[in-house]
Amino acid sequence: MYGAPVPTPTTFALFCLAALALIVVPGPAVTYVVTQSVDKGRAAGLLSAAGVACGGLVHVVAAAAGLSALIASSTLGVSAAAARPS
Repeated sequence: MYGAPVPTPTTFALFCLAALALIVVPGPAVTYVVTQSVDKGRAAGLLSAAGVACGGLVHVVAAAAGLSALIASSTLGVSAAAARPS
């Protein structure tokens, strides 16, 4: 009726399987916090979680202010992000 194609059952099953894999596998931030907690204890884990949350907050504020697009399009910004210490 609307002209939109309907995915086949096989395509839909593969999509559901991929979505489930993305839900089950933890991201790098979760892996970092768990690793710090196991290695150095609860205080380090809480501090790591607070650091990840603060980093996310800074990213959200920068994106809302339009700074992310500006930095991404800037050669200096991209080089500074790539040259951060490990």
